[in-house]
Amino acid sequence: MTQPVLTRYHVPANEAPEGHLVFKAYVYLTCERDLLVMYEPEMPEDSRWWIPGGTVDPGESFLQGALREFAEETGLQTRPALDLLSREAYLCTETPRPTWQMRALFHGRISRKPALSWDHYEHHSSRGEGSILMRYQWLDLTEPANLLPDRFHLDFQRPLPLLRHRLGLTAKAP
Repeated sequence: MTQPVLTRYHVPANEAPEGHLVFKAYVYLTCERDLLVMYEPEMPEDSRWWIPGGTVDPGESFLQGALREFAEETGLQTRPALDLLSREAYLCTETPRPTWQMRALFHGRISRKPALSWDHYEHHSSRGEGSILMRYQWLDLTEPANLLPDRFHLDFQRPLPLLRHRLGLTAKAP
């Protein structure tokens, strides 16, 4: 399936006027029952998880943006095959200016983890803050506590039921 190329109405997230639409692409990477998540260790007051991804650049398709952002944010050289998990319109209210996002959420699978955890500096932050240290780890999707909404930024937990179904997973009994 060919992904549409975005060429109009694109504004970087940090320059978008309130209510403007920003295009985002994220990669839900799994290895068996584990999901790759990240957080900012230099902000210990907020250890909620993020999913690798970010702003789609002008001229990129959602898929191209997802692959580029995944490589930039994780530092991984692997290019997993990605399937579209879902698309959604999302009102981001966790930023100083609420912004509408059109999100494409992709799922990729790998058969072996590159590491159990690692740190990587993101040098292309859409927040314009310079380099940001991100810590990566694997999250067990069968652990009920890992699926709680308050564990994730920006409602990144919303597609987890669909992802768990796709993987054939059920939650462990509490």
